[in-house]
Order: sequence, then structure tokens, then C-alpha cells
Amino acid sequence: ASLGASEEVLASLAPKSVTAPIAIGITEQLGGSVSLMMGGLLITGMLATLFVDLIARWLSITDQRILGFALGLNGHALGTARAFEIGPTAGAFASLGMGLTGIFTALILPLAFRLTGL
Repeated sequence: ASLGASEEVLASLAPKSVTAPIAIGITEQLGGSVSLMMGGLLITGMLATLFVDLIARWLSITDQRILGFALGLNGHALGTARAFEIGPTAGAFASLGMGLTGIFTALILPLAFRLTGL
């Protein structure tokens, strides 16, 4: 297991970067703890929202499409809510990013777990 974590902990934290309904299904499929996953998901969403805002200011990124997509990819529902506060274009791109992340994670993560033997 990675860094000494048990298989259950890995299965619980692996889907933390997608929106909750998808992450719950993945976690159950992998045999992880939904409670642990929800804690990781909340922390991921809060930190992603904070850091995307900070990095965007630092790099002077003002394009709502870029900000929204980054918030949706990294901050799932919390990031998407923040994107809609920025504007409708940012919210639309955040929704797109969150959806794409969910689809790819739901398809690839279980396969990756099977291939690695976890």
C-alpha cells in the first residue's frame, strides 16, 4: 500500500476529487469507507477553491472560462458553486469540468485499482 496506508484507506481517498454522488458509488465499488471519503472530499473542495482563487490572483488570470474549468476540475461542487459566484460563464465551465472529471474518474479509477491488485 502507498505510504503504509491500508487498501481501505486508499479506496476511500482515491475518489475524493469528484462530486459526492459519483465518489460514493466509486468508494463502495472499491470497498472503501464512505465516511472517510466524504471528509477527504470536503477538504479537497475547500482547499481547491481557496488555492484556485489565490493562484488566479497571483498569475493575474481573469478569464472566466479558465477559472471556472479549474474550479470544476479541482473543487467539484464547492468549486462549481464558487465559479457561479464569479459569473455564469465561469459556472458553466466549472460544470463542464466537474462532469468530465466525474466521468473519467468513474471509468478509469476502478480499472486502475483492478490492474494494480488493490
